[in-house]
Amino acid sequence: MRQKFIIALTGTIGSGFLFASNGCVQQDKYDQLLKSYRSTQEQLVASDEERDVARANAETLRRQLALALDELDQSGEQIEVLQSTVNEHAASTDLALARISQLEFGKLPADVSVALEALSRQYPDLIVFDPQLDMLRLKSDFTFSPGKTALTEEARTTLTEVAHILASDSAEDLEVTVVGHTDDVPISASRNNHKTNTHLSVHRAISVRDILVEQGVNPKHVMVAGFGENRPLIDNEPGGTQANRRVEIFLAPMPEPAMSTRPSIPENEIVANESTAIVVTSEEDTTTPEPMK
Repeated sequence: MRQKFIIALTGTIGSGFLFASNGCVQQDKYDQLLKSYRSTQEQLVASDEERDVARANAETLRRQLALALDELDQSGEQIEVLQSTVNEHAASTDLALARISQLEFGKLPADVSVALEALSRQYPDLIVFDPQLDMLRLKSDFTFSPGKTALTEEARTTLTEVAHILASDSAEDLEVTVVGHTDDVPISASRNNHKTNTHLSVHRAISVRDILVEQGVNPKHVMVAGFGENRPLIDNEPGGTQANRRVEIFLAPMPEPAMSTRPSIPENEIVANESTAIVVTSEEDTTTPEPMK
C-alpha cells in the first residue's frame, strides 16, 4: 500500500512538473508539493524504523518471559525438593524424640510412638496421645452420642487408623487395655441398656475394643475395663463434665505368662459393682455383651 501511495504521489508531482513547465502551475505550489512528498517519505522511513524497534523489543520480551518461566519451573522443583527434605528431617526428628522418650520410659517401640503422636495431631479434637503414660485418650463427646455406645463415623475412621498401628509388626507384642470413664450424671433415658455409669463405661470400652479387633488387632492382647464416674480427671460439675467422659487405651509390653497381671476372671464374664467393671473377652467372642440386668 505504501508503494502505491508513493507511485501516486510521484505521478502527481510529475504531473505538477509538467504543468509547471507549461506555465499552468506556480513554482511555489510545486515546491510545496515536493516538500510534502519528502516529508511523507521521511515519516514512512521513521515508521519503518519504529516498527523494527518494536519487533526487536517484542522479541526481547519473549525471550525474557521464556527465561523467567524456565527459572520459575526450576524454582518450583527446588521448592518441592526442599519440602521433601524438610519432611524427612521432621520425621527423623520425631523418631529421635520418640527414641529419647523410649529411653526415658522404656515401653513402646519408637515408630509406634511416632505414629500415634502423628495421629493425635491429625485428629486433635478426638484423641490425645500421652507418651509418658503410653496412653491414647478418646474424648467421649466426639466418640459417642450422649448415653450411647455406638461409635460416631469420625470415631470409627480414627480408631481404624489406631488399629492399623496396633496391628503392625512393631506393636505385635503390646498389650492393649481399653478403659471407659463417665462423669457423675446418673443414667436416665438409657437405663434399660446401662444400669449404672459403670455399665455404660464398660460397654463403651467394649465398642472400642470391637473395632480394634475387627481391624486386625490380636483379640488375645486386648482387655477392657470401666470405672464409671469413679476416676475423674477433674472435679465433676453440676450438669455434666466433658473432660471426665472419655475412653483411654493403655499400651504396654505383653507380660510373661507367669507374671500376668490380668485378674483371674473367667472369659466372657462381666464383673460390675459401684466402683469398677472389667470385661475379658476371648478370641471367639468379639461381640458386645447383652445389657446387664
